[in-house]
Amino acid sequence: MKMAKKIVKQDKGVMKAYLKMIVGILLSITILAYAAISYGQSSILETGLVALVTLTLAIFFAYQGFKDLKSVEAGLPTEDERSRKVLRFAAANAFYISLYWLLAIMMFEDDLGIKDPGAALGLGILGMAVAFALAWVYGNSKEDLE
Repeated sequence: MKMAKKIVKQDKGVMKAYLKMIVGILLSITILAYAAISYGQSSILETGLVALVTLTLAIFFAYQGFKDLKSVEAGLPTEDERSRKVLRFAAANAFYISLYWLLAIMMFEDDLGIKDPGAALGLGILGMAVAFALAWVYGNSKEDLE
């Protein structure tokens, strides 16, 4: 009975790892398709930046997927209590930072020269992602998260 539970748990871990890789591939393809469609409307620098972000995302998802596969094959959990705690810490802090970031964008949109609502939205989402990444790095580097 224990062996059957271990096999089912391992199969879930393998499926989760493959799902991460598939989501990463689909996200990368979608972003590349957007870059290809908007290539005529934007500069080479913007298109190159989108391609660089896409490549970074694809590498990140592939790395995470292969790391999870190795963990599952070794019989280790893909997530532990600390990684979940760091993720919660980063999400909570990024949420509060994002609120102030969006407020700052609304207050200073004329000073920043933002006329298009889509540009403001994109700047807001970029700020949210950066806030989450910084909060995650900070939370992961702390010894004691309480």
